[in-house]
Amino acid sequence: MTDLIIQAPKDFKQLVLLLHGVGSSPAHLKPLGQAIAAANPKALIVALAAPFVDERGLSQWFSVAGVTEQNRPQRVIQALPAFFQCLAPWLQQARAAAIEPVLFGFSQGGIMLLEAAKTIELSDCHLLVCATRFASLPDQALSVKSLGWLHGQHDPLFSPELVLQAKQRLALFGQNIEPQFFAGMQHELPTQAAVEWISNLA
Repeated sequence: MTDLIIQAPKDFKQLVLLLHGVGSSPAHLKPLGQAIAAANPKALIVALAAPFVDERGLSQWFSVAGVTEQNRPQRVIQALPAFFQCLAPWLQQARAAAIEPVLFGFSQGGIMLLEAAKTIELSDCHLLVCATRFASLPDQALSVKSLGWLHGQHDPLFSPELVLQAKQRLALFGQNIEPQFFAGMQHELPTQAAVEWISNLA
């Protein structure tokens, strides 16, 4: 599977990378990318393809076969080198143009972004995550420019309580985030809210 370039202006003023969930594909985030493009015609927008596939041939950032609370953190850490390789060529373009990248991650894509944010690799990036969680809560502030979090109040996969735990943990390190919770929403993507958050950075 290859990355999906949704919009590529000649002289881009913003880079937006979209990371899909497990068992999905870049095409899943094409509608979001198109909505961002409509709001910001100067943005280079790319939906990235996860580097691994499962036994069914479905795309994933790390394996969820037999995943547990205990083994998830190590799986995510082991997947980070391949994850950074996926980001690298696009981040290099943004940095060469002195542009702060904007990274959006849905579900498993968000898990990877939150883990990556514990390193210095994304220190010049703005992160927006949706319907996701930390694999393990951080033990220091995240090294990112900003962090937004969108989450359904009735998400059956990742309880909103996990988001509140993340907020409380980051507050210990002086990093305050204000998650947006959506009433009646399950494990879904609130497109308009994502577009607004990203557009405010343009």
